[in-house]
Amino acid sequence: MKHYRFIHFLWFPSKTFCTRVVKMINNPEYGFSSEDHLFVTPHKDLYAHLSSFSNVVLFETNSPFDAKMINSFAPHGNWLIIHSIPYWQKAFFIKRKYQKKIIWRTWGSDSILFNTKKGSTLVRSLKMTLNIFRKKMVHRFYAVGLSSSYIDYIDIIQNYGKLKTFELPYADKDISFSEDQLSHESHSSLNILVGHSGTPLDNHINVLNFLKRFKGEDIRIYLLLSYGDSDYIKKIIQYVKDYWPDKIEIITEYMTLNQFNVFCSKMDICIFDGLQSYAIGNISTLATMRKKLVFNRNGLWHQAFSDKGFPHMCTDELESCSFEELKENLVFEKEYYEGIDNKPFEEKIEGWKAMFSELSSKSLK
Repeated sequence: MKHYRFIHFLWFPSKTFCTRVVKMINNPEYGFSSEDHLFVTPHKDLYAHLSSFSNVVLFETNSPFDAKMINSFAPHGNWLIIHSIPYWQKAFFIKRKYQKKIIWRTWGSDSILFNTKKGSTLVRSLKMTLNIFRKKMVHRFYAVGLSSSYIDYIDIIQNYGKLKTFELPYADKDISFSEDQLSHESHSSLNILVGHSGTPLDNHINVLNFLKRFKGEDIRIYLLLSYGDSDYIKKIIQYVKDYWPDKIEIITEYMTLNQFNVFCSKMDICIFDGLQSYAIGNISTLATMRKKLVFNRNGLWHQAFSDKGFPHMCTDELESCSFEELKENLVFEKEYYEGIDNKPFEEKIEGWKAMFSELSSKSLK
């Protein structure tokens, strides 16, 4: 087998994110040497979606989250870039001699440590032990790759301590929004987006209960449920049918990123009640559009926006604010908020090039 400078493992079956990074590296206009890169995935559907790229291969297996894929390809690459680690229980089986070659490009949700507050004493003790092993393993990696959002940085520091990091946003000129892609339609209703997917992270029912006070006002609520936990999605849909059938629009179809940008431009208020780093691309896009954003006061997004001085609301304020206060525009002190707003496309690409240049100059023993 040919030896590669960089082997990318698309371990999570996300067509959206994986397609972006494969297209980015293979686009000759961006200045990467695509022949230095190999992309490996254990997911047949994802491979079929990306098979037009000659440097994408399928690792055939009945256990797609097994570490065997990484251990099999690791000898054939100088560096191993893992795009998301979906199951850490499996990642523990990556051979130790290969761990120093890893750059783990986190997707936010995969950085969360095992919850040690739930379960029996034995279960909690086991999770604590696994967290210790997990932290030690991550410190053996060469680096952690982050999006360009500040929240990724504080998330990693809080969970794992100080580590070498690279900013590695997934960049594509085709999906960078511009004014002509955005909707300028006028609408009388207050359009409110709640959450980003059909997962409990977004705490939909809790947020909708906060919003019940405004049920008699001219509002329209949007829920994006195109992916997530199927049982949870059914629960949300039933809740809407029972309590909010005339005020809520449920979106179950996938949108292209350009369509998503147009959709976001129609929103007035966007509520994300999760506690951890998640929905980074969504929130960065909405922040750059200067939408009114609402976060959980105890969550990382509130901390990140507070640290950067970016104006926002907290979900607990929905319990007492008036409808006029809810509609009020926020005051933005700066034109650009570093670590919150989307970075220019060229800066995103330069970050990847800087990492590849540094890695190419290194010789691992």
